Amino acid sequence: MHTTTTTTAEFNPPTKEKSAAQRLLSDRSLDCASRMMALAAMSMADPVTGRFTAEIEEIADEMGSSVSTVIRATKILEEAGLLQVARSHRKPNTYALHVE
Repeated sequence: MHTTTTTTAEFNPPTKEKSAAQRLLSDRSLDCASRMMALAAMSMADPVTGRFTAEIEEIADEMGSSVSTVIRATKILEEAGLLQVARSHRKPNTYALHVE
């Protein structure tokens, strides 16, 4: 009879650094709406500059939420230093996402 012994100590799965989206999703310092806002911003932003121009209604549509939720989440992300907003009167705002 042949027996094989296997030890689990030998198995070391490769570690992989989390993506920016994964880090945002696991950031418990942000509420759910703020995390969704950051993910929506990531999908709308230029991949090189992290900037995008949009009306609040467009972002709400991208998130599937209300305008008031976008306004609240924007404020939270600004306070956390993750989003910078250049507000324009009667024009879409320009956003800069700071997620690494």
